[in-house]
Amino acid sequence: AVQVSPTSGVMTVEVARKTHPFRWVFFALLANVLGGCGAFTCAAVMNSIENPASALLSNLTVVWCSIGVVGVVGTVAQAVTVGELASNRVGLMLGVVAGCLNVMGMALVSWAMAVDPKAAGPTTAILPLGAIVVCVLAWVLLGEKLLPRQLAGILVCISGPVCMSLTG
Repeated sequence: AVQVSPTSGVMTVEVARKTHPFRWVFFALLANVLGGCGAFTCAAVMNSIENPASALLSNLTVVWCSIGVVGVVGTVAQAVTVGELASNRVGLMLGVVAGCLNVMGMALVSWAMAVDPKAAGPTTAILPLGAIVVCVLAWVLLGEKLLPRQLAGILVCISGPVCMSLTG
C-alpha cells in the first residue's frame, strides 16, 4: 500500500507487514549463540581427530549431523512461528532439502576424517569449493550475476586447495 505522510509529504510504499515485530531479535541472538556453540563443538572434534585413537566414528557422526539437523529444524520453526516462509511452500521445502543434503555432506566428511585422520587437512581444504558450486549453479540456473567481491571470494576459495596441492 502507498502512504503519504501528511506532515512531510513523503510517499512510502509498504513492502511487507511484520507479523511479530521483535521476534527476529530472538532468532538473531539464538543464531549467534548456536553458531558459537557449533564452532566450539567443531573445534573440539577437530582437536580430537588429531589423535587417531580418539577419532570415534559414532561421535563424529552424532556431532556433525546434529549441527545440520538443528539448521533444518530452525528453518521449519521459522516458517511456523514467524511466518516469513509460510506462504512460500516451495522455498521452505527447498530449504529443508538443502539442509538434509548439508547433513549428508557433513556426515560423509566426518566419516572420511574418522577413517583416515591424516587426510583431515586436504579434506578440510576442499570444503570451500562447495561455495563455488553453489555460485555456479545460481549463475547457470537462476541467472544471478556475481559481484566483484564474490568473484574475489571464489578466487580465495580456489587458491587454498591449489596451494595445498602444490606444496604436497
